[in-house]
Amino acid sequence: MKLVFLGVGDAFDERRGNTSIAVISETKLLLDCGYLAPKAIWRQFPDPNFFDAIYLSHLHGDHTFGIPPYLTRLWLDGRTKPLKIIANPEVIEKLPAIIDLAYPGIQKDFQYEVEFIQANLDGSVLLNELELTFAPTVHPVLNYAIRVSTGDLALCYSGDGQITKEAKQLYADADWLIQESFTLEPDPKLQMHGNVRDTIEVAEACGIGNIALTHVERKLRDRANEVESFAKEIAQYANIYLPDPDDELTIEDS
Repeated sequence: MKLVFLGVGDAFDERRGNTSIAVISETKLLLDCGYLAPKAIWRQFPDPNFFDAIYLSHLHGDHTFGIPPYLTRLWLDGRTKPLKIIANPEVIEKLPAIIDLAYPGIQKDFQYEVEFIQANLDGSVLLNELELTFAPTVHPVLNYAIRVSTGDLALCYSGDGQITKEAKQLYADADWLIQESFTLEPDPKLQMHGNVRDTIEVAEACGIGNIALTHVERKLRDRANEVESFAKEIAQYANIYLPDPDDELTIEDS
């Protein structure tokens, strides 16, 4: 399985874009598509038929509002293959209206089928060789972390929000965790976001050996050495990775 970090920033990071990740196996899955993401996606993956599915973790603009221009350009570039959009009930309910607000009536012109698939907490979504399972996090809107499994390999991605007991269960024994970590330490004023300390402590308690820190607050992320030094002081054994846009990783069962 290959990962391409299209963007790794917080909601307002002009240098690193919105957090959005391509998961490339036999099936190609895009994790989140915020308003800054389409440019990076078009540059890296110009083939309109490349992605099989998109997972949207929650409704906030830096994770979902790239969908109207992205889907519209797929149509303009001649996509013919059906596209699955997988998301929690709140996103599934509101996304068609968001697309129509951006480009009224455009969905009727699409020459490809868009299938909306609701992510539920009590089941999984099968996407060819990939199995997708979900857990809630603490965030102002409904956010589901996702576990992407194939064979003995498992990757988890948080979307946004603080880690819950359900998320810990989802993360257990994964090979990689991509976790939103807005601050270094827990901040009582930012209980809707994760932090580096909790990310590392939870991941190691869950038996995860590889951690990618994303959605770090943009001014803090400018001080990458500080973030990396802090993370390495906490980590007992996990490999800590602070990705940049366009970074690629090949992940294997650890």
